[in-house]
Amino acid sequence: PAFQLDDFVPHVPTPLAHDGRLYLWSESGIVSCYELPGGEAIYERERISAKGKFFSSPIAVGDKIINFSNDGGVVILASLKCYCLSYIPVRRGKS
Repeated sequence: PAFQLDDFVPHVPTPLAHDGRLYLWSESGIVSCYELPGGEAIYERERISAKGKFFSSPIAVGDKIINFSNDGGVVILASLKCYCLSYIPVRRGKS
């Protein structure tokens, strides 16, 4: 393999390969980013400043990485820095 991770591998969210990088986003909101194919860390185990747990997988939109928390929030990260650009809480209305 090009590189191997032996610890801190998310159990639920699927890793995201985008633009020559691999993003790992844990259920507890800890994010790592590695260069592909060699595995050099861009950042590792950075906690994002957002609420909730993450059971969905991150997606890439342009140069942003987006994920959704279980409390309905939307988190938008800058792709090269583990910096929460935006946390958008979603209010649940009455049905």
